[in-house]
Amino acid sequence: MIYFTILKKSAKAKRFLANNKASVSCCVEHDSISLIGEIEIIEETRVKKEIWKGEHERRFTKDEDGFSKYCILKFKAIDAALFIDGIKKTLIL
Repeated sequence: MIYFTILKKSAKAKRFLANNKASVSCCVEHDSISLIGEIEIIEETRVKKEIWKGEHERRFTKDEDGFSKYCILKFKAIDAALFIDGIKKTLIL
């Protein structure tokens, strides 16, 4: 699982409400990993408090309605495409 925080009013949040498919990629020099999966939008304050700790909690809740302005995107990978040392591998997770 990978968690992201975004404004609930954002275009990205609206897109994920309409279509929860997503991917996350990262590269280091010539190697890369791409994860393909789905996004779940989480709005429960209890879950936000579990995820936001320390400076994150202060940042997202600095005004009184911070918990209502932001949501959590929970990304769950289903497949992975790896390009390591010039070799491609696809994994079903």
